[in-house]
Amino acid sequence: MLSASAIVFVGNFNPAIFQPQWFDRYKILPIQDIQWAEGQKPKRTEIDKGQGRKMIIDEVPNMIITPERADINFPSERIQVDARKFICSTNKRKYFSLIKETTVKIFSFLEHTPVQQLGINFDAHWKFKNSSQSVLRNIFASDSKRISEAIGNNYLVGGTIKIDKNDSIIKMKFDSSSVLEDGIYINANFHREIQTKQAGEAVDVLNKNYEADRTNFIEYAQKLLGDPIDTWERQ
Repeated sequence: MLSASAIVFVGNFNPAIFQPQWFDRYKILPIQDIQWAEGQKPKRTEIDKGQGRKMIIDEVPNMIITPERADINFPSERIQVDARKFICSTNKRKYFSLIKETTVKIFSFLEHTPVQQLGINFDAHWKFKNSSQSVLRNIFASDSKRISEAIGNNYLVGGTIKIDKNDSIIKMKFDSSSVLEDGIYINANFHREIQTKQAGEAVDVLNKNYEADRTNFIEYAQKLLGDPIDTWERQ
C-alpha cells in the first residue's frame, strides 16, 4: 500500500567518507549493491579550454562523492549526504526494512555524529471507489457548494494535516496522484527532535518507531480517506 520511503537525519556530516569501499569494509550494504558500486567505471571527458589547454573530467554514473556531497543511487536504495543532511531512501517497497537497517548500521559506527532531528517519510498512491477529488473535497472542501458558486466546478483540492502526537510531529499531505489515474497521492513525515543531539540516540529512536510509523500512516490514511480499491507501487 506504500510506494516509497525515506529516512532523514539532520545534523553535521562528512560526505566524503561514504565511499563504496567504506560500506564494503563494514558490511553495511547487500553484496549486490557493493558489487554494483565497485563495478562502476568513470566516464572520462576531455574539455578543450583553448590555447592548447585541456581539462579531464571523470564522471561516475549514478554516483557522486566529493567533500561537499555524496549521492549514490544503489540498485536497492539511494544514499544522499551533504554537510547538514543524510537521506537514505527507496522507491521499492520490498526494501523499506533495508533502508532502516542501512541507516542503523551506518550510525552505529558513527554514533557520536551530531544529529539534531530525525524524519521518517512514506509515500503512497491510492485509488478509491469514488473519484479522487470527491474524496479530497469531503475532507478539505466540505462547503463545496459555496466554492462552486464563487469559482465554478473546475478546481482541484489538496491539503495538509498536522498532528502533534506523543514525541512526534506528523504532517500528512494529500493531492492528486501523478502516477495513478484518478488516484490520490499521500505523503507522511514523522518528525522527532533528538534530545542528546547524537546519532546514537537517533538510531534508537529510528529502531523504536520506523515500523510503528509505517503502520500508523496506513491507519490514519484509511480512517481519513477510506479503504483503497487499487494502489500503485514499484516492486
